[in-house]
Amino acid sequence: VINREERPFYEITTGEHVKYVAPEDAAKLIFKKMRETAQSALGSSVTEVVVTVPFEFAPAQKKALRDAAEGAGLNVLRLIHEPAAALLAYDIGQNCSSGRR
Repeated sequence: VINREERPFYEITTGEHVKYVAPEDAAKLIFKKMRETAQSALGSSVTEVVVTVPFEFAPAQKKALRDAAEGAGLNVLRLIHEPAAALLAYDIGQNCSSGRR
């Protein structure tokens, strides 16, 4: 990671070429690959997502992540913190037929 134009960039050397990639561009590439992987696994188009973010993320970091996902062609329905995602994954605090659990 280097500082260029007063911003961080990844310096990537491939063969004889040096390429500089901004973190938001790297995130966009990751979202594109995740979309391709999900579509392959599901056998259908993936356009809407819910993205988990670390609890400590600042609003600017959340916006950058949302922008990267949208740049990869995804419609971000919501950003949720990782602890909330864990609660949802284990059905903690969800309504059930016998009440809340």
